[in-house]
Amino acid sequence: MFPGLSKILPGCAIALKFSFVMLRVAEMFGATSGMGYFVQYYSDFARFDLVIVGFIFIAIVLVNIMNVFDLMNRKVLHWTIND
Repeated sequence: MFPGLSKILPGCAIALKFSFVMLRVAEMFGATSGMGYFVQYYSDFARFDLVIVGFIFIAIVLVNIMNVFDLMNRKVLHWTIND
């Protein structure tokens, strides 16, 4: 159907993960709200319990986003997936 998609979508997955990390770094240094700011703010006050909660929340959100992306990937590229 679209032979280039089987090479483009894995690159999109990598870009999605990288953009998520860069968003968190930008929030840590230049924002006054967001999960990156939350983690940075509480790490400054040595509230490492809340820092860990922030990291776990960020990880859960990223895993869910990647699961949705993988589901979309399987629907679009159903002919390349070996079950």
